Amino acid sequence: DGVLVHGGASRRSRFPSLRELYSGALGRFEPNPNLRPETLLGGEAGFTATGVNGEVQLVGFHQRLSDGIVRRSFTDGLGNRRFQRVNQDKVRSSGVELLLVGTLGASTFNGDLTLQDVAGYDADGTEVELEYEPSILGKLGFDIPIPAQFRFGGEGRYVGEQMCENPEIGGLQPLPASTAFDLTLRRIFSFGRGGALSRLDASAAVRNVTDRAVFDQCGLPQPGRLLHLQFRIW
Repeated sequence: DGVLVHGGASRRSRFPSLRELYSGALGRFEPNPNLRPETLLGGEAGFTATGVNGEVQLVGFHQRLSDGIVRRSFTDGLGNRRFQRVNQDKVRSSGVELLLVGTLGASTFNGDLTLQDVAGYDADGTEVELEYEPSILGKLGFDIPIPAQFRFGGEGRYVGEQMCENPEIGGLQPLPASTAFDLTLRRIFSFGRGGALSRLDASAAVRNVTDRAVFDQCGLPQPGRLLHLQFRIW
């Protein structure tokens, strides 16, 4: 038990892939063979506190990305709206992450929360908005024992409002904040005296219980309410 203080700094570079340089993605993208490598300078510091019933970690971070590869939408000479990957002069992000995991008797819980401020800058210093950079996101889950040797679990996920590049309107459009909940019921059964094929792990889960519209990208929703049954025998 105690507190561990930790920190780090890094410099990483990534060269554009062949797909990013040359692929037209069936006409959706305009290739850009002049893409430059992107370079990330990052630092973080925080602490992890460990106790008998769990662990809490808090980390602050700051990152600077030069020549970050992002995508823009435009109208080509034929009037078609398309994407193209380009280099963003600078992208800066700062924030904090909170992670926790713990137990209460035979029950367990876990969660994480990220708060961040992300902005892009053109070469002249003008600030621009970026895709898929919500200022807040997190999740919270639990797993508890219930009668008849079953275990009941759940998880809630939240993603704040963010922007996405939509070629149909020729620019960014907001994606609303989303919340989704999952519930799971699980039990392990034992047969005979042990050995091969003597145990069955059965679970039933309902994903996105409230049937909310959750979008990964513009026009690309995740599944609605989904029933998931799983059996494992060993």
